[in-house]
Amino acid sequence: MPPSQRYQAVARNLSSLPPEVLHNVLDDIPFLRILEIITLYDLPYIEQCVLSHVRYGQLFRTSESLSTLKQYLSLYVYISQRLRCTRKPILLPGKGPDLFDKILATVQAAIFQFLKPFDLYTQALSQYCPSIAAGMPDISDHAALHEYWKSLNVAEDCLNQIKASQLERLAQLYIQYPGMLKRRLDTSQESRRMTEQHQIEALRLHAAKMLKAQILGNKFIAKTIFAELRFPVIPYDRHLKMFLRILHKFPLPDALPSAEEPHPVKYYTWPENVISDITTVTEGLAYVYPKASAKGNYGPILRTMYTCYSDKDFAKASGKNQPQFVGGIHITAKKKEHLHYFDPNDNILPLEEREFEWIEAFLRTCAYMRQMDDVEWTDGITIKQFWVNHTGDNLPSTSKSLAQCTRPELVIT
Repeated sequence: MPPSQRYQAVARNLSSLPPEVLHNVLDDIPFLRILEIITLYDLPYIEQCVLSHVRYGQLFRTSESLSTLKQYLSLYVYISQRLRCTRKPILLPGKGPDLFDKILATVQAAIFQFLKPFDLYTQALSQYCPSIAAGMPDISDHAALHEYWKSLNVAEDCLNQIKASQLERLAQLYIQYPGMLKRRLDTSQESRRMTEQHQIEALRLHAAKMLKAQILGNKFIAKTIFAELRFPVIPYDRHLKMFLRILHKFPLPDALPSAEEPHPVKYYTWPENVISDITTVTEGLAYVYPKASAKGNYGPILRTMYTCYSDKDFAKASGKNQPQFVGGIHITAKKKEHLHYFDPNDNILPLEEREFEWIEAFLRTCAYMRQMDDVEWTDGITIKQFWVNHTGDNLPSTSKSLAQCTRPELVIT
């Protein structure tokens, strides 16, 4: 159990008293305080005096009885410290037959109530500590309860560290690609630097708090970010439109038109790493990737609408129906989407890694495209100029992959 400063001076002073004086002092100290002192500090002298006390000696009878109660109380105190709040006092029975058994049962019941909330999240936590899958051991086995509690701590700490790193990863995306990301439910298509800075600070604040224990107190940090089916941030629609237009005019090698086409076709020799990113993007443009462990059947969750890669019911752009990301819940006569995960275990798990891979690939590709100043879109206008004119972006790329890309020449066939 972690060291505690509670009653440290009292324990030190009691240890210096002779037995006959300590027996008298024990008469004036509440019984629960005595138990707490011998639980917080390993003091065999005080324990022996408790056993030799006239009243307490009849209660415990043997050192094994006191040791057993001490084991349960140490677990109770340990859990209370994890909860980071003032411990609720245990109301111990004061008299009656079988008093020791009643006291022990009261402490066991308090521990059971502490551990009960973890039952709801056994499936999620067992991914980080498989021994948890067996569930809570019998309350009469204090050694097994201690091990179970340690496993719960390890699992939740591991889970929270992953989620904290993901929140920091989201903040870094805002920093690395300024003006290209917004909150998923933000309907505005205008990037604001102050809004981005606010999101960065909020994400980093959540990341710092995420390392605290949450299940025990039923107080979850950034709950809406991890409990929703959609990724918490999305690019702006203008970047999606530019991505599609450039890719349509300069398709990947396996998507080039036939050589028998009646008009000349421009094609661009994309670098291999950019081809890989574009492939990742196009494969995931239609639907969101749910968490791999999600147990519910949520149906297809649209990522985009009105693109050639979108769901077949929303694959045609016309009039006001232009390529766009689906930010909120989308309900039509043909498709009804869900917004949150059904199972509590899915709600607390980290974000899906495939979603990070998708959005990072999209942002890297856009960063590459907006730097294509050696390729003409039309006579006298480069792709970089075309990008700036239609998106308002005029920022240097910070993508590491961009520096590794070579600039192949445009070829006319």
